[in-house]
Amino acid sequence: MNGEMKVRSQIGEGSEFKFSIPLAVGDEIVSEEVEYESIADKKVLIVDDHIKNRMVARGYLEKYISDITECEGGDQAITLLLKAAQDNAPFDLIISDFQMPRMSGIELAQVVRAIPAMKDTAFIVMSSTNDKSEIEAIGKGVINSVVVKPFRRRHFLNQIHELLTDRKIPINSGKEDEDKAPD
Repeated sequence: MNGEMKVRSQIGEGSEFKFSIPLAVGDEIVSEEVEYESIADKKVLIVDDHIKNRMVARGYLEKYISDITECEGGDQAITLLLKAAQDNAPFDLIISDFQMPRMSGIELAQVVRAIPAMKDTAFIVMSSTNDKSEIEAIGKGVINSVVVKPFRRRHFLNQIHELLTDRKIPINSGKEDEDKAPD
């Protein structure tokens, strides 16, 4: 490849690695940006005990949705959900981690479904486990969808769009994002 690699290492100081690879300029890639205008006015609650996961989900959403609220767990979520319902401004979507202390995402979904004003709220569970079908079986009747972390931005947004609008966006529309959520 006609590249070059240099290594400098000192005991007690650490190591420094440098490399160069000559690359040709590639063809311009034109991406077709999928518009999510139809979900712009939706209200979303993100529930996860890990701030990094909340930040990733918010980062994926905030370009398209402006009303995003975050909290660390099920107890806080229930308080926020009840207040929103009381104020006649319910959430359109809840995105919750599957495994959290004190209350799992499925348990939160069960509570949400038991409250008449929230029984139809869209509910997505995020999970680090690869057994999506097991989570879907456990959450049958209380959750709408499962996303397995790390997930692609486009896939995540398409699932949300479909849930909130009943309209599917083809998976191959636009450039597939390589951004993934952390475990």
